[in-house]
Amino acid sequence: ARVKIIRKPRPIGNEIRDLADARSRICLTLDMNIGKDRNHQLQYFQEYQATTSAALRLTSPFFGTGRIIVGDSWFGSVKTRMALANNGLYSILNVKTAHSMFPKPLLNETNLESAGSFSCAVGTIP
Repeated sequence: ARVKIIRKPRPIGNEIRDLADARSRICLTLDMNIGKDRNHQLQYFQEYQATTSAALRLTSPFFGTGRIIVGDSWFGSVKTRMALANNGLYSILNVKTAHSMFPKPLLNETNLESAGSFSCAVGTIP
């Protein structure tokens, strides 16, 4: 479905999402944006909403395989990470600080002194 995405240089077209397997460096499957008005029809959407439901649809053939899934910040949330883990997958995701469940007190413990500084946190989710 052709959609209008205002933030893109060429705003009319298709938006396709994908996730990759970290070991093979191969995209697993592709998911096309069908528009907000039809998202409710998609598998997993009622339970997880847009980003996590897309991640689950893209990875469902690989549930239980222990693959390491790599995704960009669109997929990056604690909820997505937990949903993938609950289905037997590991993940590498850029989780934005604005997401719910992000451990914001951790940011106060970092010492970011200049532009381009970064901090890494490693955690496990039960």
